Amino acid sequence: MNQVQDYAQAQYLHPSYFSTVIKYKTGKSVNSWIAEKTIAESKAMLARSSESVQEIAFRLGFKDAAHFSRFFKKHTKLSPLSFRQSLQNL
Repeated sequence: MNQVQDYAQAQYLHPSYFSTVIKYKTGKSVNSWIAEKTIAESKAMLARSSESVQEIAFRLGFKDAAHFSRFFKKHTKLSPLSFRQSLQNL
């Protein structure tokens, strides 16, 4: 999973300062902000690609598909496969 350090480094900022900026700009903790970004990217990848859940999990930086599936379900109330199937029913 993406870490605060990774996002901060990409912006050439110290992780502590990056966290402060995110909180100021969004009103959310940096971890909540990162989770939202990760879920948005997950949904886009599940909707637009035929990659397996495992491949998507690895591309997003998760160590295994089970961890990604738990994270996704915690934030969306659906498993990645259920989410993908719900798009096919539209």
